[in-house]
Amino acid sequence: MKTIKVGLIGIGTWAQYGVIPILNLLPQFKLLAVQSRSISKARDFAQEHEVPFYYNNEDELLSNDELDLIMVTTPAPTHFQYAKKAILADKDVYTEWPLTTNKRHSQELVDLAKVHEVRTFIGFQRRYSPSARYFKD
Repeated sequence: MKTIKVGLIGIGTWAQYGVIPILNLLPQFKLLAVQSRSISKARDFAQEHEVPFYYNNEDELLSNDELDLIMVTTPAPTHFQYAKKAILADKDVYTEWPLTTNKRHSQELVDLAKVHEVRTFIGFQRRYSPSARYFKD
């Protein structure tokens, strides 16, 4: 089984408590790089989670040729800019829901992904959180 090497853009609360625990449960994924606007936060996070690469610039993370998949876990209004950069870097992209905050940007990402022949995924993890399940019930 091939290991999918992951780069994470955004290491806020959702990344720490939603994404990282799930990645740690899935042996086919390896978190290889993280990015935060704060280099000290990125460094501390990388050390705590034994992640070999950390950056304070998404362009540096995207230039890491070892990465197979980029996960965008930043606030929704920034999803478009980061997902677009990842697609342009020919990386597969997982974006937390919502993909973008408007239809035009979402369609642009879909079209761009087709041109670059990369896979894109939208995460709906929160629908399985205890609070969401409570409301649903």
